[in-house]
Amino acid sequence: MELLANGQKHIPLIYGGMGMGSHIYFESKVLRLSNKSGAQTDQQRPFYILINGSPTPDRTKFIEDGQEDPTPVLISLANTYRNGCDFMMVICNTAHHFYDRTTSNIKFPWINLIDITSERIAKTLGKGLRVGVLGTNGTVKTRLFDTSLERFGLKPVGFKHGTKQQEQLHEAIYDREYGIKSTGDTISGKAAEIVNRSVHSLKHLGIDAVIPGCTELSMALNNLKLNIPVIDPLEVAAEVMIEIAYGDRSVLAHYANLHAAARN
Repeated sequence: MELLANGQKHIPLIYGGMGMGSHIYFESKVLRLSNKSGAQTDQQRPFYILINGSPTPDRTKFIEDGQEDPTPVLISLANTYRNGCDFMMVICNTAHHFYDRTTSNIKFPWINLIDITSERIAKTLGKGLRVGVLGTNGTVKTRLFDTSLERFGLKPVGFKHGTKQQEQLHEAIYDREYGIKSTGDTISGKAAEIVNRSVHSLKHLGIDAVIPGCTELSMALNNLKLNIPVIDPLEVAAEVMIEIAYGDRSVLAHYANLHAAARN
């Protein structure tokens, strides 16, 4: 039985569920891209395997408080549900803190969301730009985007870990009443207000573009009208996933090796 769409060469594994609304939002981007490429039937859209990895322990709670390490679950679910997939996209920015420890224990490439975003900005907007980064406390504390952006010749700008602005932004994601993880497929007015205010605070610092460095923030910024380029990692990831799925081995090899190449 032929599972691949016409022209498809590689099968993606999408590791979602962190949070669930984010991978649904990501899939909507894949759907839109397949429409743009001319797909008109189910069978013309790319075949992939999706994990709703909601049992994965919270990444930021491990980074900040030393709670349960998500690495064993990342490894276990990736290896268990690979099912012949050729590469993996993990739909969570903060999870990439565990990238090196995970990739050494899984049997296929994990395409690094952070680095493909930095590469995209450097290639399309140019090096030397000041790039605003919005993210969870975990992403900010580990400097995930900062380090990657610097490797690609860009200048990260963001709120310092522990500041009032960063704590408010983190709560817009995590608060049990108005936070995006709690409200799911909708963005509360309070969360939207905090995110909008955060972007404008970074604009006053002279940024040239902004990254929603948390998948929930990708959803929030999608609903805001901003006078600045927004480089959404989920948009980049959807495009790269399609590119790899239909590309030859050299395309997969480029993105699979991007993280290691950027460090050298």
